[in-house]
Amino acid sequence: MGRRRRTFNKGAWELQRERFRIDRKTPAASFQAANIQDVLPGVVKKWGLAAPFWLESLRREWVQIVGPDVARQARPGRLENKTLTIFVSHPTWLLELKRMERQVLEQIKSCCGGEQIRAIRLTLDPGDR
Repeated sequence: MGRRRRTFNKGAWELQRERFRIDRKTPAASFQAANIQDVLPGVVKKWGLAAPFWLESLRREWVQIVGPDVARQARPGRLENKTLTIFVSHPTWLLELKRMERQVLEQIKSCCGGEQIRAIRLTLDPGDR
């Protein structure tokens, strides 16, 4: 038994086009490609993924933001309600960073965008990297 070959039924197409209000132009003719970097921010924001993407970029840039000495002793933790928790390895470093808190916040905002963060919270590192 051979396969039945389907043929194009123009009348059925016209009926479907009217029913679903399909434009007369073919989709390929009306399609306009967009650059991914123009589309991605909107998609990320719509799906609620802006904070995780922002936090990941912060982690990649952490050494450049705070410097190598501080980066060895502190790491970005979680972002909740526009407050970034920074985990610090030792109480002495915690006190030192508390004195620099405003400066660290401004460096983070200038490097990674200020719309995702309003404040930072310093706490001792629980050790669960």
